[in-house]
Formats: sequence, C-alpha cells, structure tokens
Amino acid sequence: MTNQAVFDHALRLLGELPASQDIADYADRAPALLCGSCGALAAADRLCRASTGQEGQVMPSGSEYALEDEFPLCDMLLPAAALHLASALVFDENPSLSDRYFQRFGQLVGEIIGALPAEIEPIKRVC
Repeated sequence: MTNQAVFDHALRLLGELPASQDIADYADRAPALLCGSCGALAAADRLCRASTGQEGQVMPSGSEYALEDEFPLCDMLLPAAALHLASALVFDENPSLSDRYFQRFGQLVGEIIGALPAEIEPIKRVC
C-alpha cells in the first residue's frame, strides 16, 4: 500500500474525488503533512507491530513522504493516518471541521490500541 492510498482516503473524507482538478493545493501539501501524520502515529505503530509479532519499522527520514512510496505504518493505522491528514489539510480553511477530524483521529487511535491483544503479567513489587 502506498502513501497515495492514505491521501485518497483523506480526500474522500473531505468529500473530494482523487481525480478532481480542485485538489492541487492538497496534493502539494500532502507529502509534508503525511510525514507529520506518520510521526503522530509512530508509537501506535510500534504497539501494533509488537502485538502482531511484526518487526519494528524504521520511519523514513526527511520532511516529506512521497505519495508513490510505501506507507510506513501498519495497515490497520491507515484510517487514523487519513483522518489526521484530512484534519491537517483543512486546518486553515475550516478549523471546526479540522477539529472534528482530529477528535475522531484521537478516538480511533484509542480504539485501535484498545483492540490489540494484551498479556496478563504479575505485578512486580518495587518496594
């Protein structure tokens, strides 16, 4: 899956079609904003990978993620990344919509982490 899939998902959340001529501004800003979205989800990605037995992923360096590149996070985090990206894309033009998407982003990350399998361990005495 590529970063383009995350961008397309974010566009659909905003009611835009990926083939629309009106998304040039979004397409120009998306690589840098997607970098921030992935950074915001890095801790959740580590938890997801650890719970599913996947190896840790080193986040790409740089301040932009090309839309043609592979999405660096677990697939289960794509909807959260799309919400974060959609929130960032409309931050200047519609702050209330941006806030709504960011709120849903936080809820979704909590739901994803809450659904991960957990192990019961004895509590260690530290005193």
